[in-house]
Amino acid sequence: MTVGPSATGLADGVAIQPHAAFGARAQLIPVPPASRDAAVSLVPPLLLQAPELAEPYAFVAQRGQGADLSTLELTDLTGASRVTREEPLVIRVDRPLVAGEHVLPSAWDGEDHLPLGAARAAGDQTELVLTRLPLPSATDELTRGVAGSLKILFHKVVLSRLGADYSYPRLGLVTFGGDGEPSYEVDPDRVAAAVSRATRILLLVHGIIGDTRGMAAGVSRSGLADGYDALLAFDYESINTPVPTTASELASALRRIGLEPGHGKSLTVLAHSMGGLVSRWLIEREGGDTIADRLVLCGTPSGGSPWPRVEDLATASVGLALNGLSTLAGPFAIAVKAFGFAVAALEKLDVALDDMKPGSKLLADLAASPQPAIPYVAVAGDEPFGPDGDPARARRILEKLRLPAEVLANVFGGEHDVAVSVSSATTFGSEWQTRPPILDADCNHLTYFASENGVAAVRQALAGSAKR
Repeated sequence: MTVGPSATGLADGVAIQPHAAFGARAQLIPVPPASRDAAVSLVPPLLLQAPELAEPYAFVAQRGQGADLSTLELTDLTGASRVTREEPLVIRVDRPLVAGEHVLPSAWDGEDHLPLGAARAAGDQTELVLTRLPLPSATDELTRGVAGSLKILFHKVVLSRLGADYSYPRLGLVTFGGDGEPSYEVDPDRVAAAVSRATRILLLVHGIIGDTRGMAAGVSRSGLADGYDALLAFDYESINTPVPTTASELASALRRIGLEPGHGKSLTVLAHSMGGLVSRWLIEREGGDTIADRLVLCGTPSGGSPWPRVEDLATASVGLALNGLSTLAGPFAIAVKAFGFAVAALEKLDVALDDMKPGSKLLADLAASPQPAIPYVAVAGDEPFGPDGDPARARRILEKLRLPAEVLANVFGGEHDVAVSVSSATTFGSEWQTRPPILDADCNHLTYFASENGVAAVRQALAGSAKR
């Protein structure tokens, strides 16, 4: 079948939509095995190792194990550089994805595994949206190495298998089973009863692209919650809800379980990324300094983040993870959770990170806040690509993903954890008399609670012994 200005039927109920500037011959094939020419499996190692997360997305079911048609093979490509976010290549499938299911298309270009887009609902159909293809030079290399074709693999990522099937916002009491997996009690009366029996409480607040499960698993595994009588976790919608709204919802949720001013208990807030902005707004603008008595900020962009869009940050995270960089440092199960949420965020193509833009009203308001009466500690990661990372390869991957040049200049222009610079993570109120303690952490943005070095810095911050 020929891809071009007209729709191309690939199979019953599967068609590539017209594209004015891209051409190729296309067919659906089963997932190809590793070959001598390819040198590595076309399936990214992460997806091979995580059957609880991902499985091939079958366009057409065939008889026989591994025979489902889940790979799009393109040959005789022209105009690959014209497949963009603004002019994507769209494959329409006559069946919907269920809640919690997402699709990740990826390709091996002879050097690296590259995420190519995401899925979106279209009524009772699904559209698989390719926002990039390997550029012509990479495609030429691929043509020589992988039997003259570009093979795009589609994997279905099921977040519900990670326990991420709940509504927002949610304040829960976290407990752990024998396997170390967190369980959440979310009934306010039962949570309040547990809080009433506790003296020392630790509250987790996650960042953008994720939930608290990865944080909780890391806290449990590393013993960071030892010495606390109760572990609480606040999960919220982090992409389309303004930070002040989320902070207000958190304040209300805390009141419902008995954590009001004068509650007489010790409450420490441990916040990651955007969760630190939520927590700062709670404390500095919602009276939270009369509820909490300590805040630990991990990779919080108080000075802003260079990433202009959710999709850009998610693309970088997924691209690095597929190639064993960044998100794969630390325990595999925790990394898989973070990866799954990054895949889901790829679908947010047009969502700007307004609250986290340098100079945003939110950040200006926080910078103008008076210094709170409770102590803060900041943990700032400065090892973006893991202890054995390859910055040159990381830059090559991000450049292939056609991320904004100004973002890459910021990411590779100084100390950072991929998502947040050390300078941004150590920015506070402009008129504060005392600068909060700061801890350097040899980790990246998604491994504060997974890597040995990240956990060590967080432990020191919780112990109150942070020094610069």
